[in-house]
Amino acid sequence: MLGALPAPGAAQYAEVTEVRDRLRAGRAQEAVEAAEELLSRDDLTAALRNAVLELLARAHLKNRDRGAARAVLEGLYARDPEHRLADPDATRTERREFARIREALPERVRVDLLHEPLGTLEARESPEIRVRLSGASNAVAEVWLEHRARGGASWTRVAMELEGDSATARIPLPEGEDGEVVLEYQVAARAPSGVDLVSIGVSSSKKSSS
Repeated sequence: MLGALPAPGAAQYAEVTEVRDRLRAGRAQEAVEAAEELLSRDDLTAALRNAVLELLARAHLKNRDRGAARAVLEGLYARDPEHRLADPDATRTERREFARIREALPERVRVDLLHEPLGTLEARESPEIRVRLSGASNAVAEVWLEHRARGGASWTRVAMELEGDSATARIPLPEGEDGEVVLEYQVAARAPSGVDLVSIGVSSSKKSSS
């Protein structure tokens, strides 16, 4: 099963499962071809793309093509340094090769967060934080925002709404505050494993009462 994956569209899930079924049936070259066809598309979620890369690497290993498998694994771990091979069908050789490439720490893909920091708002309103992803944005599974009023003891963490290459969220202003409120916030784009691929921090975003 691919049960550890998040719930994508049913069609995508079925296509990835079909690749895995071909691999399990010993049709490694068919699995390679099907995986490469899937990877040529731009509508896969980050988690599904990683799952297909995992299957492609295993199919190359079944074909005894370690060079091709290594290239795929280097790409996979560049996208998600903490990716783990969890498939119970994986052989000891496959697990060893995955671990070897992961421990070699391939250079991470570049993901940038483009954001224009908030200025002083004339009205006391809940500001919207918007960031745009550039670079290897298809490696990003989720974007998180943490915020607090300056001097606050703790951060509030919320998932940003990710649509295409843009992520948005609103910061509620503290209740009962008069005058200027200075906010601090940070944004992190994460791979499916939860590791941060890139993060930014912003402070001194000022809001004044109306």
